[in-house]
Amino acid sequence: MVEVLSPATRANGLGIKRDLYMRSGVRELWLADPDARTVTRVQLNGSGDQLFIEGDLLHSELLDGFALDLASVFRLL
Repeated sequence: MVEVLSPATRANGLGIKRDLYMRSGVRELWLADPDARTVTRVQLNGSGDQLFIEGDLLHSELLDGFALDLASVFRLL
């Protein structure tokens, strides 16, 4: 699941929506912050949040072999 944060929805995305996704059994949530050019990966397994910055490769344990180059994503903004 990907939640894109905006100034108008940031508080909901980081709070109630994040909690709702996790309680609903979403195994992995990406909180994309276009302003900060970051993605925070939240996993249901409780391994802690991981912050990825522009230039990082974002890997998903759920998608074998998948890697997202964040620099290419944020370059489009």
